[in-house]
Amino acid sequence: MKKKWLAVVLSAAMALSMQVPVMAEEAGAVSSSSAEETVVPASDATGSDADAADGTGNNGSSQDALNDSSDATQDGSGNNGSSQDALKDSPNAAPDESAASEGDTSETGTSSGIRKAPATNAANGSATIVESGECGPNATYTIDSQGVLTISGSGASWSQTFMRRSDIKKLVVEEGITTVGWESFFECPELTEVILPNGYTDIEANAFQRCTKLKSIVVPDTVQNIGESAFQGCTSLEKIHIPQGITKISKEVFDYCINLDNITIPDSVTSIEDDAFADCNSIRELCIPQSVTDLGMGVFRGCSSLKSIKLSKNAPVITVNEFMDCHSLEYVEIPDGVTSIEHNAFYRCDSLKQIDIPDTVNHIGGSAFFGCTSMESITLPKSLNSIDGLAFCGSGLKSITIPDNVTEIPNSCFLDCDNLTSVKIPTTVSSIEGGAFSCKNLQSITIPASVTVIGKWAFNPEYTKVIYGYTGTTAESYAKSRGIQFVPLDKYDYTPVTLYRLYFPGTHEHLYTKDANERRVLLTRGWKDEGVAWKAPKTSPVPVYRLFNPYSTDHHYTKDLNEYNTLCKNGWRGEGVCWYSDPSEGVPVYREFNRGLRVGAHNYTTDAYENNVLTTQRGWNYEGIAWYGMK
Repeated sequence: MKKKWLAVVLSAAMALSMQVPVMAEEAGAVSSSSAEETVVPASDATGSDADAADGTGNNGSSQDALNDSSDATQDGSGNNGSSQDALKDSPNAAPDESAASEGDTSETGTSSGIRKAPATNAANGSATIVESGECGPNATYTIDSQGVLTISGSGASWSQTFMRRSDIKKLVVEEGITTVGWESFFECPELTEVILPNGYTDIEANAFQRCTKLKSIVVPDTVQNIGESAFQGCTSLEKIHIPQGITKISKEVFDYCINLDNITIPDSVTSIEDDAFADCNSIRELCIPQSVTDLGMGVFRGCSSLKSIKLSKNAPVITVNEFMDCHSLEYVEIPDGVTSIEHNAFYRCDSLKQIDIPDTVNHIGGSAFFGCTSMESITLPKSLNSIDGLAFCGSGLKSITIPDNVTEIPNSCFLDCDNLTSVKIPTTVSSIEGGAFSCKNLQSITIPASVTVIGKWAFNPEYTKVIYGYTGTTAESYAKSRGIQFVPLDKYDYTPVTLYRLYFPGTHEHLYTKDANERRVLLTRGWKDEGVAWKAPKTSPVPVYRLFNPYSTDHHYTKDLNEYNTLCKNGWRGEGVCWYSDPSEGVPVYREFNRGLRVGAHNYTTDAYENNVLTTQRGWNYEGIAWYGMK
């Protein structure tokens, strides 16, 4: 009975071994002409240990699993694992299969990938190959036990091949490979280092997107293109080399690379697309080469550490959202050639103190400087002819001169500019829309006869107390309808009167007078003539008062009637109206104070440079605009 049973078993084993080629073919395998290899689909090659024991021949990729599974080598299927030792230990292994495993180089796979037996990776010392396969028409790969992925061969690798793999820590692309497909390494969370070879030409779209631990990448000078979002969300990336020859910085390519702080844009670049550097929170300064002629929207949006930037004079537009929420940006020089500053361009740049706008700019878009709370002054160019709504809303402007080419003050243009105290509208303006100057400290505004439309809430009567204008105009009817005092400008004599400035070396006092006889007498008493100070209207609704302190022999000047009366009660001698301020606000007269001086403690000048030197270098305090002279 025992002999009969053994005969049956041997007969069955021989029959099964004869069926191995047929079973392999049914599984989609391709036999080599030499019959030295048995090829199994790579999709099967990823099976579990349980699969290896089920008689299908699809054993796992782990050498330990192969060695431990006696069932896989004794079930009579003949399709045991890729381990040579396992083959030798199996008495049932077919002789042709044992020969196929010689040299540990047998391949199992199809065009979708191949598996190789574990072997030592010479480049990584004791590391062993744990996975291998095809990844392109002429490209293969290996992954070793240390997580190093090596791609070899020529040409391109397939797209999405390794996306979301958590076992890849380092990528080495060998010479001959020219590109890896799009999304090849999308969301590989453990990838930290990438080395690309000379001859590599194209980093395709989304190739390394959201590889959050990627810190270092070697980009050779042969790279000609970096695709959209290639490094988007690489939050650990600190620096990258953009090769000379790249002509385009693609859309969102470095978006949200929050630790990227060292980048140089080569002068071969002509275009920087939308959001290319958005939310790169560590970039502090950047130079845009003059080769750049086209900037996309939001290029530097959210770069919260960016302090300074040099722009290309050949890019004619500061684009939509370009510097939005750049909270550290302090100074921008816009080069000649720029014609438009688009909406939200400097939105909430709350550290921006100074911006130089050239005479080539003719348009400022909506909310362009919204929330720029540190920007106290801006010089709008004569070329400017249009401003959109909310352009300066919530900014820190203390004064503003609107150019003569502007025809409309749009909705909420200067809304909540609470440092503005007075504004003059040019004679080219015909319309002032709702909310345009609803500012808490705007006390007075001068409106020309050219204005025929004023929005109901253009000025808030709770804050604005005086409107200067002309009899019978829209300004007069608006003031009366809103309960605001109206002062007619056409009832005064605006013939210019010359004001002189003199200096007394003994007390360091400056004296100002329109009286030519007083000037002549003082020159005979040791005073020095400093020429014409400014010109004032012969009469106007805004008088300037003069006072004299008999104890210190000091003079003081103010258009504030309350200040005048208070000083008179405290020992000063009032000398009445000495001249008038120009209600059309032609030339500002700056006032400075030096608390260290007993005489001449106040200085008045129309020279902005003198004002700047005294208040920034000589210890004087700036007290704002005292009044206005005539142009």
